[in-house]
Amino acid sequence: MANVLVFGAGRSAGSLLLELSAYCRKHGHVLVVCDAHIPSWLEENGIQHQIFLLDHESSRKKWIEWSDIVLSLMPPALHLSIIHDCIQFRKHFINASYLSPEIEALRPQIEATGKLFLTECGLDPGIDHMSALAVTKSIKEKQGVIQSFTSFTGGLIAPESDTNPWHYKISWNPRNVVLAGQGTARFKQEGSPRLLPYHQLFSRTFSMEVPGLGTMEGYPNRDSVSYMPLYGMEEVSTFIRGTLRYPGYCAGWNALLQLGLTDDQVLIPEGIKTWSELLHALLPHIPGATVSQRLSAFLSKHCSSDPTLLEKLHWLDLTSDRPLPPGSITPAMALQALLEDKWKLSSQDRDLIAMQHEWIVQFSDGRKKIKSTLLVKGKNQHQTAMAQTVGLPMFIAARLLAEGQLSLTGLHRPLHSLLFEPILKALESYGIHFSESEEEV
Repeated sequence: MANVLVFGAGRSAGSLLLELSAYCRKHGHVLVVCDAHIPSWLEENGIQHQIFLLDHESSRKKWIEWSDIVLSLMPPALHLSIIHDCIQFRKHFINASYLSPEIEALRPQIEATGKLFLTECGLDPGIDHMSALAVTKSIKEKQGVIQSFTSFTGGLIAPESDTNPWHYKISWNPRNVVLAGQGTARFKQEGSPRLLPYHQLFSRTFSMEVPGLGTMEGYPNRDSVSYMPLYGMEEVSTFIRGTLRYPGYCAGWNALLQLGLTDDQVLIPEGIKTWSELLHALLPHIPGATVSQRLSAFLSKHCSSDPTLLEKLHWLDLTSDRPLPPGSITPAMALQALLEDKWKLSSQDRDLIAMQHEWIVQFSDGRKKIKSTLLVKGKNQHQTAMAQTVGLPMFIAARLLAEGQLSLTGLHRPLHSLLFEPILKALESYGIHFSESEEEV
């Protein structure tokens, strides 16, 4: 019998917790979920839970010592204390977040535990790695030489639930939505290293055709280059990992960025109480002009010629007397609160995950473009497509550990065939599988 402990019961936890709960009941394992705020649907599904703050050290240590397998869906900055305890008590650990330098520095201590510490086992990062490496392995077995690789993933809204001019609703951590892309993106394009600074990220996008969706746009993730050796693609001419969006989204977000609304460093002055007052403070002064007129002039000068930009910003109530959240806040914090309301999923909405990899490969019989595409729609508010694709890889890894089917120990990402092959195979039983196409180029 295994004791399974999960930290986090937020937006991405639904599918993981429902599958884990059913599995543990069937096989006699014990599941406990810990979070500061437990949603009512956990109780409705009979999932045992504990409420405490992560920094309550004695409670955290008590439950980790009790467990055999620890899974964390907490924000990335909160993983470290959990990992230190898992090292101390020699427990398996799984999360869906990027492998941070702080966790990498613990590699010797982790290896000494003889347990598996698996990071980046979600959607992006996670399924993106596993699916890309599976096809790459097949290409290399056929003696193909990879010349170019691009990979874009998006948490989107399903077309039938697309009801706003942004063509977007929030299905994951809203703070990550607001702070997306901050920093300089690094990638390789046509043989040259490329740097794309944050202030240009949403105005220099890529266009691509996604089967089932049509023309989409994307922007590069923060650091693609570090994944080239991990994917065994050090010599490719182009290597880009990025985020996928419906057309028009990036132009709208670029306007928010240029206005200063994604700034999380400066506090909004105390006297500013409404969105129109905030825009009044941010926009260049034009004598006698209204806030709406000044906004229109700013967009014409500093942003794209997209005719829907003004509609998007007015739809968000940016020029209205809508009150800002109370307290000492940054523009980014105010924007997050606004978007959580304006972009929220309704009870009938279905979200959509889209992922597409593309390889240009030289084979002995010619040069080919290989495309691998994943589309997953959500089932309901708890089993969203985001929750399925983030949580199910973690569940499968935990199940394999509980059944003694994973022999790897130490610190890993799902880059080894012993990890990605069984996880991808199991995901297919949930309808999470890729469609592939191939054409001469």
